[in-house]
Amino acid sequence: MDELDEAQKLLEETNKLAESDKRLSKVCLKLSRKIKADASFLEKFKANGGTKENDKRGVLSSSNVPYLSGVLKVVKESEEVQEVICDLRKYGIIVDVVCDGGKTWKKVIARNPQSLHLIWAGKGQYGTKDVVKKAKKYVEAAKLYCEFSPPRVVCVFSNGVTHDMAEHLESKGIEVEGDRLDVSQETKDRLSECFVNDSDDSDGDDLFEQARKFQAKASQLMQVNKKTI
Repeated sequence: MDELDEAQKLLEETNKLAESDKRLSKVCLKLSRKIKADASFLEKFKANGGTKENDKRGVLSSSNVPYLSGVLKVVKESEEVQEVICDLRKYGIIVDVVCDGGKTWKKVIARNPQSLHLIWAGKGQYGTKDVVKKAKKYVEAAKLYCEFSPPRVVCVFSNGVTHDMAEHLESKGIEVEGDRLDVSQETKDRLSECFVNDSDDSDGDDLFEQARKFQAKASQLMQVNKKTI
């Protein structure tokens, strides 16, 4: 099944849920619009001859279908769902599922758990966002949203999460849902390689030596600025 087929199947599931539970009709309507937009995008890509083999721009990997599928699953498993993909611009966040009568905020993460672990360890690709830092932002926003009784913040990892990441999130007051996984050997190897490379790049300089060089450079810049003035 390709991405377009998955989007169409997801749309059918969303419509069935709306029919079976009228309380979720508004929520499902919003979700179905998101799915249709993604399906339309995939249809255009496919109509223009796009395939996995020639997808050089990463169109398929940018599809929101896995994420939207995760949101629908959370909606089905939650109680008293009030809203989905709720844009709280005032706080700079988007809450994927507001449930328990507004007492719980759930954030759905549908990314590869090993990739997420690398990013958390500071070894991900440039520009990728650290889920842990983002989750902390949700906790801060929840406190601002309601100081006396802030909503619970729950991170739902639809593809699983490493034990280390889950435990770290929980230590910050963030609840975690999803399968707990071990860090793969490949991820461990990549982290080890990065550590060795970082050590090689330092050329044997310790922190004091690096600080001394930085201070010397700063002094030079100050002298240049004085001459300019």
